[in-house]
Amino acid sequence: MHRMFVCLCKAVTENHIREAVADGVRDFDDLRARLDLANECGTCENTALDVFEACTISTDMFYAVGDFANRNENASLSHSS
Repeated sequence: MHRMFVCLCKAVTENHIREAVADGVRDFDDLRARLDLANECGTCENTALDVFEACTISTDMFYAVGDFANRNENASLSHSS
C-alpha cells in the first residue's frame, strides 16, 4: 500500500487518517487534535479534509451496507418462521 504524505510538518500520511477513521474519528476537529494535523503551517488542511471526507464516506457506506444486509437477513428469518 502506498503512503502519501498529507502533512509534512507532522509526517502524517493518508494511512494515519484512514486508521483514525477506522478507530472511530468522525469529526475533522477530532482528527486534527488526534494527529496534530494542520496546526503548523496549515498547507495540508484542504488535502487532509479531502482524505478525511473520502474515508468517512467509504466507512459510512460500509456500515450502511452491513446494516442493510443485517436487516434483510433478519427480515427473511422472521418470514421463514
